[in-house]
Amino acid sequence: MFRQILLLFFAALVSGGSPPRLRFRPDGRIIGGDVATIEDNPWQVSLEAFGIHNCGGSIISPNTILTAAHCIDGVISLFYEVVSGTADLLQNTTRSKVKEAIVHENYDNLSHDVALIILAENLTFSDTTQAIPLGDEEPVAGDKVSVSGWGILNDGDIITPNILHSVNVTIVGREECATDYANVEGAHIDDTMVCAGVPEGGKDACSGDSGGPLTKNGILVGIVSWGLGCALPGKHKFSGTPSLDKRIIGGTFAEISTVPYQVSLQNNYGHFCGGSIIHKSYILTAAHCVDGKPVRGIKVIAGSSSLYHGGTIRDVCGAQKHPLYTKCDQGCDYDIAFDLIFNQNIFTIALPQPWEVVRGGTSVSVTGWGITKKTI
Repeated sequence: MFRQILLLFFAALVSGGSPPRLRFRPDGRIIGGDVATIEDNPWQVSLEAFGIHNCGGSIISPNTILTAAHCIDGVISLFYEVVSGTADLLQNTTRSKVKEAIVHENYDNLSHDVALIILAENLTFSDTTQAIPLGDEEPVAGDKVSVSGWGILNDGDIITPNILHSVNVTIVGREECATDYANVEGAHIDDTMVCAGVPEGGKDACSGDSGGPLTKNGILVGIVSWGLGCALPGKHKFSGTPSLDKRIIGGTFAEISTVPYQVSLQNNYGHFCGGSIIHKSYILTAAHCVDGKPVRGIKVIAGSSSLYHGGTIRDVCGAQKHPLYTKCDQGCDYDIAFDLIFNQNIFTIALPQPWEVVRGGTSVSVTGWGITKKTI
C-alpha cells in the first residue's frame, strides 16, 4: 500500500523475529502503476546526483522545487541537478543547477520531511514544464490521489526505469494508519503525515519515488516520505501536507484582516511576488518582480490569506519601474485595470512622509507567501 505527504519516502526492512525497523531510503519506486506522460505531470522533476536518479520533486515556481527533506539533508546540494520537462530521463532533458537547499526547521528524520530546492536559473514553462498549485486543505480518508516517479517497478529491483510511471491510491485515515504501524519500531504517525495505499497491497511508491508529488485533481497535497516495505497489504506509505506550513521563516500564520494591504502577484503558473495596496488602483512591489515580464499576464489577488481560494482578482494593465532601478530591489507600481473595492480585508497601507526615517532598533513586520525554511 502507499502513503505520501510533503515529506520524502522512508522504506523499511523486516528482520528475523524482532520488530520491523524503519530504514531511511531516499529512493522510492512506483509499484503497480502505469507509464505516465510528462504532459499529464508537467511539475514532475528528477533529482540526480552525478547523472543518477535519486529522488523526485515538484515544480512550485519557476525557480523552486518541493521535495522531501531526507533527499537532501546532509547532501552537498551542488552535487544535485534537477531534470525537468521529460518523462524519459535519457532524452530531451533540461538540466538545472541547484543554487541552495532549504530543509524544514523541524525535520527529525520522520516528521516535517519537507524541503525546497532553489534553482540557479528560472525554468522556462511550457506544456511539459509547469508549476503545480499547492493544496490548502489536507486530503481526507477515501480521497483518490496519485503519485508519480522514476522509482523501481518491482520489489527487489536494483535498476530504476528511465520512463516516468504513476499509480492511483487512496487516502487512509490516521487512526487506521497508526494501528497498521503500532508494532513497527521507530514509527510514529503525527499530524504532519497522511497515509495512502490500497488495502490489498500491490500498489505503492518505494525506492526512487521519495520527494515526488502526491496529487489530487492536479493539486499537490503531499510528498512521498516513508513507509514499511513496498506495496505490502496493510502497510500504507506516508506523506506531508505542503500547504499547512507556508509561513515566513520564524513567523506565524497571518489573517488577511490584520494585513488588508497585502496582495499576491500571480501569473499562469501561480504566485511569484507580493505587494502592498497604496491606492485602489495601485500596488507597490519590487521592480525585479516585473522587470522583463509581460505585465498583461499578471493578476493581483487581494483580500485573502489563501493563494488559491477567495479574495478579489484584478488584471494588471501597466507597470512603472523606478527610474533609477538597475536590477536591485527598488520600487515598482502596478496599475490595476479595475479599481479595488475596499473592505475589512482590502485596504491601503499608509506611506511614510518624506521627512520620516526608520531608525535602527525599530521593530517592524513582514508578511507574504514566501518560503519558510532556513538554507543549509
